[in-house]
Amino acid sequence: MLKFDGDLLVDPSEYRHIVGALQYVTITRPDIAYYVNQLSQHMQAPTSTHWTSTKRVLRYLSILLILVFIINPVLLPYMPSVKQIGQVILMIDVFPVAMASSLVSV
Repeated sequence: MLKFDGDLLVDPSEYRHIVGALQYVTITRPDIAYYVNQLSQHMQAPTSTHWTSTKRVLRYLSILLILVFIINPVLLPYMPSVKQIGQVILMIDVFPVAMASSLVSV
């Protein structure tokens, strides 16, 4: 991921908000620490490529959440429905600020 790949984001505050929230998530998910570090290096002038990479990390976390419920049968009654999972993925694409604020509360 290069510094000048893609077009500059019109409103970089959303990018900064989400990457900042992801930095808190790395406390419990060290497997994404490298990627969040790479994303945080582009806070000054994020581009569309950086935004796409941020959404990939968020999708990874949502899929990981689903796998946790499948692997651990004790948590199965608490597993979100397919509709709820679809809403989370929609939030990642459409409502990034709402997704970031929910990550901070984790």
